[in-house]
Amino acid sequence: MNRTLVSLLREGGNHICPFTNLTPQDTAQSIEASAIRLKEAGVLSMNLLWGDPALGGRLCPFNQEAYWARIGDVVNVCRKHGMTFMVQDAAPFPTGQADGWLEKPEYRHLNKLYLAERHMDARGHGEERVIMVNRLMNALHVTCSEDVLRRRFECPPDKLLRVIACRRQENCYIADSAADLTGQVQDGLLFWRIPEGEWRIFVIFETYRGGGRQGYINLLDKESVALQIRAVHQPHYEHLRNEVGKTWLGFFYDETEVGNLDGYRFDLKAGDRTNFSGSTQALPWSHEMAARLEAALGSDWAGQLPLLWVEDEGRFHHVRYAYMDAVSRLIEENYNGQVHAWCRERGILYIGHNLEDEGSHSRLGCGPVHFFRMQKYQDMAGVDLVGGQLMPEKDFTQAWYGCPEGDGAFYHYGLAKLASSAARIAPDKRGRSFAELLAVYGDISGSRLRRFVIDHLLVNGVNHMIPADAYGGGFPQAYNRVIHDYTNRMCALLNSTTPIIKTALLYHAEAEWYGGAYQPFHNAAKVLSQAQISYDVIPADVFSDRDFYAVDTLRGLVVNGNFYEALIVPASTAVPRCVAAFLDEAERTGFPVFFCDRKPGYLAETGGRLPEKYGEAVPVSELAKVVGQIIKLDFSIDKPCPFLRINHMTGLGGDFYFLHNEGVPMDAIATLDTAGPVTLIDMSRMKAQAISASSQGGKAQIRLRLTTHEARLLFCGDPAALGLPVDSAEEEREEPLRTVWHVRLENGGETDMTVLRSLNARDLYPRFTGNAVYSAKVVFRDGAKRLMLEDVNDACTVFVNGIEAGKAVAPPYRFDITGIARTGENDIQIHVTTSAARAETDKFLAGAGAVSASTFNPLLPGGLTGGVWVCY
Repeated sequence: MNRTLVSLLREGGNHICPFTNLTPQDTAQSIEASAIRLKEAGVLSMNLLWGDPALGGRLCPFNQEAYWARIGDVVNVCRKHGMTFMVQDAAPFPTGQADGWLEKPEYRHLNKLYLAERHMDARGHGEERVIMVNRLMNALHVTCSEDVLRRRFECPPDKLLRVIACRRQENCYIADSAADLTGQVQDGLLFWRIPEGEWRIFVIFETYRGGGRQGYINLLDKESVALQIRAVHQPHYEHLRNEVGKTWLGFFYDETEVGNLDGYRFDLKAGDRTNFSGSTQALPWSHEMAARLEAALGSDWAGQLPLLWVEDEGRFHHVRYAYMDAVSRLIEENYNGQVHAWCRERGILYIGHNLEDEGSHSRLGCGPVHFFRMQKYQDMAGVDLVGGQLMPEKDFTQAWYGCPEGDGAFYHYGLAKLASSAARIAPDKRGRSFAELLAVYGDISGSRLRRFVIDHLLVNGVNHMIPADAYGGGFPQAYNRVIHDYTNRMCALLNSTTPIIKTALLYHAEAEWYGGAYQPFHNAAKVLSQAQISYDVIPADVFSDRDFYAVDTLRGLVVNGNFYEALIVPASTAVPRCVAAFLDEAERTGFPVFFCDRKPGYLAETGGRLPEKYGEAVPVSELAKVVGQIIKLDFSIDKPCPFLRINHMTGLGGDFYFLHNEGVPMDAIATLDTAGPVTLIDMSRMKAQAISASSQGGKAQIRLRLTTHEARLLFCGDPAALGLPVDSAEEEREEPLRTVWHVRLENGGETDMTVLRSLNARDLYPRFTGNAVYSAKVVFRDGAKRLMLEDVNDACTVFVNGIEAGKAVAPPYRFDITGIARTGENDIQIHVTTSAARAETDKFLAGAGAVSASTFNPLLPGGLTGGVWVCY
């Protein structure tokens, strides 16, 4: 029996797992009350965040009697109410404190380890000098962030690795002159006859005083990560093994970082300074790094270490590349690779996300060094969308609380695609991706913005949601239920269909590590998105780890069963050897390859010249036009609509086109790569209506009219496959309602309007938030079918003659009034709930509101604005 859309949604399950606080002060009753509230809002799972408010964000151990008692209460509640839970393996955030075990003397050697350098400069004339190496190792610059006084506990002493001298020439370091003086150090003193000229003597050493978070695991070190498993994961399994696959799903890790600096510097790579005064950064390190660098750089690898901090005439590029490559591979193997294998053996899910903000996904500091390697081994690919990073139409340089010059293009065109792409190309993820969403958006995140963010994630292929909370803007529970039911249905659809992705876009991490001129992948992604050309982001690793990614290049480029019609390479100075090898294969098969702006000239691993390779260099501004002539377009429109996004999926007996207008209203003719009939599906109300479509060359053409931020789901195929009754396609006549609206505010204010406008206008109620009721008496002719509201902020419920016509939390605000409207006079009431962003409280005045999205974004008008129409 063929599966219908309705049967899928009936069996579709839960795809929302919001953060849910769990504290020592909780009781069985309070836990059950929270679970019931979630269930009533349409959510059947929880992501538990353990912590004690009295500790103010300090360590709250898992392994204590109060915790296991509360977990037992959670299990009982989930059994009773048919719910599930995950555990965030951090207490406190971020993941990696190993329940405090790293502060124990026997484990202090497993703390974060760093490679640091101190240097001195000298002019030589051939005479022997004495240099106090041990004192130089302990030197601090005044501005240095590596302040030893911040240490909470003692760690093993620093260990000298190398002393390297390099000749200086006009602030450039002559790498060929490097001399390894390590063997000439006696009792902390270096005796060296300094040759003629200017020299810099580098003292390079291993240290636990690197400046990152203290008491956190070293992601590069297998034994250190194993301690996190022993301290956190193993005790959970021992207590919950009988709940695996029943109530307990597994673990969620949160923003685990390479962490060579404390805090949030988004831009750190090898060679970067930690501040404007020139302090050098200590670099992530482990005892495995030496062997990795020797394999990459040769037996003289140690003599090249100074190039991690200074530049020579060109060799520093591939030295820094080799270092970043080695760090990211160790994280891949020793962190997620190890934890995921342990979880998989026990049937436990392991998911989470790293920090992606402002491009940190490919960098040191708070980043993971390489997004795809960090997430190679986990059950879902994940990202985080917080603090107003994604706001409608702000795809340009824009401020948010974490950055005064934020990269809006990354959040619009790159972030969600990292998750959905990683989910599609890695076989063990089975297409599953998630986003943590709406954290630190604050009171601006009413129903309309929440729905906008969710639709953005859906149209970019993300199919599971982890909200920072399940209730936005203090809205009534009924509206939250509308949002969650819609989200679960859409996620079920995405999880049960196959997306049609036309192009592969190369991830830029390796190009960034090498240095020189490069473009982040989302520059090209923006151009493709605005032309409605689909893409997956793929790492260079698909060409080196072909078995893992199930890659086939005999037919062009197939990754894990996904057929791409072109490869797009962002501008770069160098590419890895595996990419260069694929370009040769592409030339033999004739597979199209496009380079944005220019072709690379070097091999990343060696710095050697790269002969000109197959492929066409295209100005990034012309990319969509050129690619669109090569691939088979599955969707096109007759005019530019840069904020229209599409997600084309196939399955369940036809093709689905999910469309999201992320900009102003649009009206265009769309051509779909499938013959009709075309059906419009309302996933909030579970209704369907036929769409008038013409056929051109076996393709369906429709008129596409979308209001601001409207999402629309179209189905091309036999409507019987939906399992829904389908209303016929009928032309509707729209007539504006001209009446006087009486507006009553919940705080007692009242006003009358003939022209609807913002309740928060300066001459009305600028600080008003909450609920407002619009009432009017209107006359309908016979056959009134639908009531349409031009704009609402945020959610509303419409009543006609005392009977509810429906709820809406986001555009379009259309309500079926068939059967409740009567010929003649009708009573209309529209209940509007507005965002709470305008309310000024002591909390916000004290500064906590500075990280809210409302601080960095203009507020929308409040209430019912624009016109109201009746359709016949």
